[in-house]
Amino acid sequence: MSPDQLQLNAQRRLQEFDDAGETADLDPLALGQKAVEALDEFLNYWNDRSYMQGDRESHPSQNPLRPYAERQIEWAEREKQRVLGLVGRTNGFTP
Repeated sequence: MSPDQLQLNAQRRLQEFDDAGETADLDPLALGQKAVEALDEFLNYWNDRSYMQGDRESHPSQNPLRPYAERQIEWAEREKQRVLGLVGRTNGFTP
């Protein structure tokens, strides 16, 4: 899957999760789990890029994609923590 497809999938899952709070017939726990899975897939893609390997200070990358990848990772981690925090209030959720 391309990075754009991964991001669209993660955003779609997040939107479904956010919409679950407004619709009684949706299961926020299941949708939260799907959102976390999509975000993990997105994070794995970006973390596995060769230019993301190594410490930035000890191995500065000349690749211009690294700052972009870091922003993508920060977004996904922030959203994952948000979802986990919201569904964590529902007992039985295991990411």
